[in-house]
Amino acid sequence: MPASVWCTPWQEPSAETVREIFREGAGLPHVQRERRWAAAFAENGVDYDHPTTNITPVRAGVHA
Repeated sequence: MPASVWCTPWQEPSAETVREIFREGAGLPHVQRERRWAAAFAENGVDYDHPTTNITPVRAGVHA
């Protein structure tokens, strides 16, 4: 069984990058905002899991 992602410290993106991502779409309608956020997180190697809004690192080749 793989180790929990909660056992390792957060690596990327930085807190400032995350804040900037959320500021980017603040004035958009809900669906456009979520799509923009998902795209911005994907560019940073993170899977933005809306509607649960969990963000987890993307690991190539690893399937749940």
